[in-house]
Amino acid sequence: MKLNLKFNILGGVILCLLFVIVNIIFNLFYDIYYVKSPSMCPTLRTGDFILVKKKSQEKVESYNVYVFKLPCYKSNEIFFADDINSLFIKRCVGLPGDTLLLYKDKLIVNDIFQEEYAKFIKMNEHPVGLNIYDLNSHYYYPHDTLFLWSSFEYGPIIIPNKGRTIVFGKKSKLLYNDIVLYEKRDLLNNDSYRFRNDYYFFMGDNLSFSTDSRHFGPIPESAIIGEAKFVLFSWSKNNPFFISRIFKKIQ
Repeated sequence: MKLNLKFNILGGVILCLLFVIVNIIFNLFYDIYYVKSPSMCPTLRTGDFILVKKKSQEKVESYNVYVFKLPCYKSNEIFFADDINSLFIKRCVGLPGDTLLLYKDKLIVNDIFQEEYAKFIKMNEHPVGLNIYDLNSHYYYPHDTLFLWSSFEYGPIIIPNKGRTIVFGKKSKLLYNDIVLYEKRDLLNNDSYRFRNDYYFFMGDNLSFSTDSRHFGPIPESAIIGEAKFVLFSWSKNNPFFISRIFKKIQ
C-alpha cells in the first residue's frame, strides 16, 4: 500500500513538472489571440481564437498573416505599445524596399500585378450603411491633402528599408515624417535621410472595412509580434461554435 502511494505521488509530481515544462515551452514560442473585428474576412472572422508563432529569426514573408503593434502618438513621439488593445492582425503585402500601389483595389508591387493577393481579398464585408472612411485624404497616411489617396487608390509608396537613403522633396518629407520621428531623428534641416530599420506594409483582406497601413503607414520589423498559424476554434455571440474552423490553417 505504501509503495503504491509513493508511486502515485511520484507520478503526480512528474505530471505536474511535465505540464509546467510544456507550458513554459509553449509560452516561449506561441501566443493565443482573439479576433475582434471582420477586417480580415473571409480569412479570419470575428470570434476566432488564433495561434500565433512568436517572431524570432524567421523572415517576414509576403502574404502571410501577422500580429503587430499599432503606432501610438504622444506629443512629438511615436512608439509601439505592448497594450493588448493596440495589437492588430493583418496580411503583409509589402516588404522593405518594395514600391507598392493599390489601383482600383488591384495590388501592384514593383510594377507587377499581384495575382496571388487577389484570391485573399473580400469587398464590402461590413454592415450595410456603415461608412468607415470617406474619400478624405486626412484618413489616409500620410494624412495630408497633397496625397489624394483612398482605400482603393493608394500610392505609389516606397516602403523604407534599412540603409536606404531618400532625398527629401515636399512630398517625401510628408510621406516619411512619422518614420523619421519614430527613429528619433530630426529631418527639418536635412536634405536627405538614411533609414535605420526595415519596414513592412500590412492590409486587411476585407479592404472595405480595415484600418491598416493605408491609414497608419508602414510598420517597423521590431513591432511585429509573430505569424498567425492556425484558427484553434471560433466562438461569437451570434454563432456560438464553428466546427468547420477548429484547428484551421491560416492561408
